[in-house]
Amino acid sequence: MSKALVRSEKLLLLVVAVAVLMDGMDGSVVYVALPSIATSLGTDTASASWVTVVYFMVLAGLILFFGRIADRGAIRKVFVSGFAIFTLASFFCGISDSMGMLLVSRVVQGIGGAMMAAASPMICVKYISRRKLGMALSVTTLGSALGYSIGPAIGGILTDLLSWHWIFLINIPIGIAAIGIGMYAMPKDGPTEKRPLDFPGTALLFGSIASAIYGLEISADPSAGWHFAGSMALCLALLVLFVLRELSFHLPLIDVRIFKTKAFDLMILAFLLYNIAFMGIFYLLPFYMDISLGFSPSQTGLYLLIPSAITAAVCLPLGRWSDRKGRRWFAVWACLCLLVFNVLLWLINMDFGLWMLIPVVILMGISWGLAGGPMAGRVVEHAPRGNEGMASSVMSMFVYLGCGLGTALFAAFFSITSGAPGTSFSTLTVPEFTNGYSASLLLAIALSAVTVVLSFVVKDSDIRYSDFDPSEISEGKETDQNLSPRT
Repeated sequence: MSKALVRSEKLLLLVVAVAVLMDGMDGSVVYVALPSIATSLGTDTASASWVTVVYFMVLAGLILFFGRIADRGAIRKVFVSGFAIFTLASFFCGISDSMGMLLVSRVVQGIGGAMMAAASPMICVKYISRRKLGMALSVTTLGSALGYSIGPAIGGILTDLLSWHWIFLINIPIGIAAIGIGMYAMPKDGPTEKRPLDFPGTALLFGSIASAIYGLEISADPSAGWHFAGSMALCLALLVLFVLRELSFHLPLIDVRIFKTKAFDLMILAFLLYNIAFMGIFYLLPFYMDISLGFSPSQTGLYLLIPSAITAAVCLPLGRWSDRKGRRWFAVWACLCLLVFNVLLWLINMDFGLWMLIPVVILMGISWGLAGGPMAGRVVEHAPRGNEGMASSVMSMFVYLGCGLGTALFAAFFSITSGAPGTSFSTLTVPEFTNGYSASLLLAIALSAVTVVLSFVVKDSDIRYSDFDPSEISEGKETDQNLSPRT
């Protein structure tokens, strides 16, 4: 291999790592700054959650669509354009002086993030030599984990020293540099394949997700009864229309027949509930550390750095171990860790000292280290044979969907059970916060218990993930053949 080609591959891996790092960092950096954002813009805790929710909502709704565009031969266009949109939106997030402007900017930022997230694994598959494929895909995993690791610490420090605006403005120089590297290192796109895009299916899926999240968000308002019912009814109607559309279209976003397999359904449900419970509590923790513990944003960021750093350290070793031993018990332990750290948070009495938070954040890190590889692998493992690529795409979408639904659900549930729905964050009393926070933890405990049961009842498949062709899984290839469950 020529030195020029090696150098090009290294530059490509660098720009892919930056993309997934920025996506991961932007997903976690906001959590630490949310109390400051809520106070600065004079909004309540439920409304503040929209800053996070809209980002994940757009990612979940559009990642499959942009993946289809990139797979038609437009990887470079999708990736570079995504970086440009993400960077420009970061600027407008950073100069926002109202909640409306910030939310619109976050929507646009989510579009750019969806484009980068869809194209990044395809770059590894298309432009990196096959003998380096495993290493290349590991770069994406570690880049994302690193982003989530440094996000809370960077968010806390920038919010403390400067203001919350800088958690977005820091993306600008990084994004500009990455765009230049990407345009230099990535080969130009060839002719785009003339395959039709499923615009109606995309609109129906996005509308269903948006309706569900909107309904959850407004459910905290006592006067929102009919609006809530209407949103949920619209969500179900759009979901039915989406299923009918996908069954009739020859190049669907999701081949919904994949859900005919019971084991796959149980695993994807467990994975979704896991993400809802984990991200719901992750959303509330900075508020808890601010109101109940009196932490500064920097202190909160450093505490939340611990679980992300642990995840980054253990995800690959645990993933390789589960490949050899089977993933069932790894997934069960991921859910048990989720259950235990929520129970500990519910039982914590600060009279014992802050050291009680240490086992909580350690268990959080171990839990996601187990879930991000072995538990996610179970979703792919139990898909109908020949549809592992489709299953991996669905699994990726459900990560973002769980993040959005979890934040919306727990924000609304907290607001209702606090006894002070709609109250501005700056005027929320400690007893009001404690009521909502304790009730939210009980909800997380219940969801965690369900994930334990679901993970336990489904046994390991006889066919291991290592039996599949990595390129098929990474590229999201799927076939319409053999959609029967595995035996």
